[in-house]
Amino acid sequence: VWQSHFESRVGGVMLRHAGIAAGDALARNAARATGARSVSMLTQILDGSVWQLKSRKGKLVGEDEFGNKYFENTSYQSGRHRWVEYADLDNYNATTVPSEWHGWLSHVDDEPGLATRTAPKYQAKFIAGGLTTGVQGEMYQPKGSFYNKRGMRNWKRYTPWSPP
Repeated sequence: VWQSHFESRVGGVMLRHAGIAAGDALARNAARATGARSVSMLTQILDGSVWQLKSRKGKLVGEDEFGNKYFENTSYQSGRHRWVEYADLDNYNATTVPSEWHGWLSHVDDEPGLATRTAPKYQAKFIAGGLTTGVQGEMYQPKGSFYNKRGMRNWKRYTPWSPP
């Protein structure tokens, strides 16, 4: 059943050999069949988010400052009726979702935006891309890291004990 459904979803083309070329062809056929916006859907297929390939219809709730679009369709299953479409589908990262939209996506808030939230006691600077792809100077670098400004090895392995 799954194979026949899969064949109809990619336009009846079955790939019989393995390799990168087969994966690229599969991604192109899947993108063509589902009307996906991204050219390189192979990353989403390999990432396990094949559900994103399915074209979903919903009401556009809003857009954040990074270009991510947020949708809602209350006729879908509860817990799956709110979703985000990232601005950069080839290099998407969940850390690009701001806190006000994260609260809305995870059903903490019923309405998105800072107007419904209490003001935080302190506000850290939000770095687009999160901790993995941020600016090297603003990220925490543990001692021994290549990007640590103090150098690669500026500490001793041990401190010798001296009797009192």
